[in-house]
Amino acid sequence: MGDSFLPQDEPRSYEVSQRELVYQGAVWDVVRETFDFEGTPLTRDFVDHTGAVAVVALNDKDEVMMIRQYRHAIRSLNWEIPAGLLDVPGEDPLVCGKRELAEEADLVATEWTFLTTLNTTPGGSNEFISIYV
Repeated sequence: MGDSFLPQDEPRSYEVSQRELVYQGAVWDVVRETFDFEGTPLTRDFVDHTGAVAVVALNDKDEVMMIRQYRHAIRSLNWEIPAGLLDVPGEDPLVCGKRELAEEADLVATEWTFLTTLNTTPGGSNEFISIYV
């Protein structure tokens, strides 16, 4: 087989000419930005998110620790891996992951490996979530 194509995101930033706080929330804010997109002014509203960290905690049998969390926006009690917000300015994601694993699951891991960073809803939020194993 020939060369394979591996799609990759391409970070790109356009000059923001206007930014306003539309709504100040209890956890996240909504902002409105106007920017020049290749000669055309565009305006977008989005959730201004602090960022988050999630932890795939494995035991000696490679079982994944899951916790139940109520998620009001979708009216559901969900099974999830431990996770939490980067709500301390400048906080290292690994430090946050260790804190959240201890707070939510009462666990301390002996090994940590960075897995990936995801954008959960890039059309409406600037949230990045770092995932560790």
